[in-house]
Amino acid sequence: MNSLKTLALYCLIVLIWGSTWIVITFQLGVVPPELSVAYRFTLASLMLFIWLLVSRRGCLVSFSLADHLSVAAQGLMLFGLNYWFVYLGSARLGSGMVAVLSSLLPIFTSINQYVFLRQPFRWRAVVASVIGIAGVLMIFYPELVAMAGPEGGGEGLGALFCVLAAWMASVGNIIAIRNGGRNIPILETSAWAMGYGALFMYIVVFGSGDTLTFDISFSYISSLFYLAFFGSVIAFIAYFTLGMRIGPERSSYVSVAIPVVALGFSTVFEDYHWTFNAVVGVGLILLGNILMLRRTGHAAPAAFRESSVS
Repeated sequence: MNSLKTLALYCLIVLIWGSTWIVITFQLGVVPPELSVAYRFTLASLMLFIWLLVSRRGCLVSFSLADHLSVAAQGLMLFGLNYWFVYLGSARLGSGMVAVLSSLLPIFTSINQYVFLRQPFRWRAVVASVIGIAGVLMIFYPELVAMAGPEGGGEGLGALFCVLAAWMASVGNIIAIRNGGRNIPILETSAWAMGYGALFMYIVVFGSGDTLTFDISFSYISSLFYLAFFGSVIAFIAYFTLGMRIGPERSSYVSVAIPVVALGFSTVFEDYHWTFNAVVGVGLILLGNILMLRRTGHAAPAAFRESSVS
């Protein structure tokens, strides 16, 4: 039963986040990226707080100052800087390339887990990540070549934004799972962290001299709701829950599987044409998934074991 729950969480996360890359493109244009991020996580935070109040879970208690500081750090990295840089990258790259670069997350997670938590490298996870990322790179090899060309300055900057976003996300994920290991309830943590992330982005907006703007078009409002409710509330809760079950390295591997789903949406909505490279690349990603998700017989680190999640 637990294995089925883990598989269901994994598939749900990959399906939702695999679709958000296209949805994010509807957020670009009238509203600055940092403000769109602020709107997204303001709405997501409010949704979570309302649910917590209605369900009488008590979202305003049991948080010490140290807890708030830790949750604020999570919000800054995961719901602030990370998505700001993702949106900046999305303005310069196609949705597929942004999804590709996000697949660096497992590698960054392994490194940051060693640096910040002194957890040993799990070589199975490293090998699986390398295989999966090799598949992703094979799929998008033509775009990589174009990005390296003389006219690829804008794409190069976009790629840098996405790489930095992946690193920030890996730090935020480790903080989030550590917060769970400290018995800070996952839903309350997510609500506060999203609020703190939104607050930081409002500070960026006003600090840069911008004013509040909004796009009243159906595409912007509907995509904002989708990203807030499904892409933020539902997917992040599922992701943190998965992390508590199987650890940060294995859970972060969803970022390698997500480009496959993104390719599926691109095939339907953006007329993506499958090639030999794409078929082989998808095969490598699936192989990496199998290797990553095989049981190793080792327990997850104490900081990442399931605590408040049932």
